[in-house]
This record gives sequence, structure tokens and C-alpha cells, in this order.
Amino acid sequence: MIEINEFRRNQSRFPRAELEKYNGQFVAWSDDGTRILAAHAELAQVDAMLVALGIYPGDVLISRVVVPEEIAWDGW
Repeated sequence: MIEINEFRRNQSRFPRAELEKYNGQFVAWSDDGTRILAAHAELAQVDAMLVALGIYPGDVLISRVVVPEEIAWDGW
């Protein structure tokens, strides 16, 4: 069972540079939010990767990574 407060705290500390590698993909997070267990652009592939690792997909949190582009608000 995921302890959501710990999960969110750890997930928020995940390095942005590392997270950017998964932009646009579905990722399966470890139960403590410190690691990405599997990632792919197609959700079904993430499920298959988890099953191959011996992990039931319903036991982990899977989310889509969307890293926003930097916006510069420089003057004219």
C-alpha cells in the first residue's frame, strides 16, 4: 500500500533532468516515489513491463509525465 504523503514528498524531489527523459510517457513509480520502475509512451506496454518484472500493475501508481517548457517573460 502506498503511503501517499511520503510518496508525494519523494516524487517532488525526483530530479527534473531525469524526469525530462520520460516526457510524454507513462511511468510506473516505486511505492515510495523514489524510482521509476517502467516507462513507455503506451500504457499497455508499461503494464507488460511491470508484469515481466513480477509486479501487478494495480499495485503501483502510474502517471503520465508532462514537463512544461520554460516560458521566458522577457520584455520587448
